[in-house]
Amino acid sequence: MKNIFLTLIVNAVLLLNFNFTMAQETFSESTQLSDCSVLPQINPTEISCNEFQFEPIVIINEETLIVNYFWNFGDGNTSLDQNPTHEYAENGTYTVTLTVTGVDIETGECCCKTTTIVVNVECGCELGTEFNFTTNNCNEYAFTASTTPNNVTTVIGYFWEIGDDISYTEQNPTHVFDESGEYEVTLTTIGFDNNTGECCCSSTTQTVTVDCLEQCGSIYGFTAVSNFDGTQEIFLETNDFTAPGWDIDSYEWTIVNNNTNQVIVINDGFIILNPGASYEVSLILTLTDEPDRVCILTHTEIFDF
Repeated sequence: MKNIFLTLIVNAVLLLNFNFTMAQETFSESTQLSDCSVLPQINPTEISCNEFQFEPIVIINEETLIVNYFWNFGDGNTSLDQNPTHEYAENGTYTVTLTVTGVDIETGECCCKTTTIVVNVECGCELGTEFNFTTNNCNEYAFTASTTPNNVTTVIGYFWEIGDDISYTEQNPTHVFDESGEYEVTLTTIGFDNNTGECCCSSTTQTVTVDCLEQCGSIYGFTAVSNFDGTQEIFLETNDFTAPGWDIDSYEWTIVNNNTNQVIVINDGFIILNPGASYEVSLILTLTDEPDRVCILTHTEIFDF
């Protein structure tokens, strides 16, 4: 009986020792797997209706070093940046996937985890309208539109209001101001939504300061002088003023016969018109000075003979 009891005790001790060993091995293996640990989340920020910035929020333990971020934006584009910005070309619903890879700095073992979110891209007709301007001359300005439509919008038109009752419909016009002063220049861009057919407009305004005309000269008007053969000779006499230091570089007359719609351009100091018609006469007078500055004066009048 005593032998049987001792045998049971020995077997129990051996079984307890075996179970403790197994438990110790299991705990050790579980601890080793959790040494490299990453738990990512995605924080999106909407920049515009179709552009997002994505920020990873990753929980790691002390033994883990993040070595790689891999983004899949759901439209065939990917990125390895930590905080990428992505612009979608079309409206729709997209699944964004982030895979973060870490490494255990003690054992060198790697671990990775993937998470996803869904972003909805719903853009309507939207335009971002800006423009800039430059001048190489005193009063001649070149305007350049820089419109940035979104992914569903097509630009279909431009409308410029220069501020001296002049307007243009081209994208990049050039304008000559007749007088010094401050002018409010407004650009309105017209867009078309490719999906819905809706139109939208966007406007912006800047101030242009012209302060050079009194410095170079002025055109006060034209004088019509009769010739002996019955024609009329029109030329600039005392009706133009050139400031000291400025010289006349060129004349450009544009003559429109309002009866026949004939247009004639003459590059000379004067022009000759035939009687019996109505004319619209315009002159562009170009002046230059020693520092190679250029000043452009313009004037238009109607003559009926």
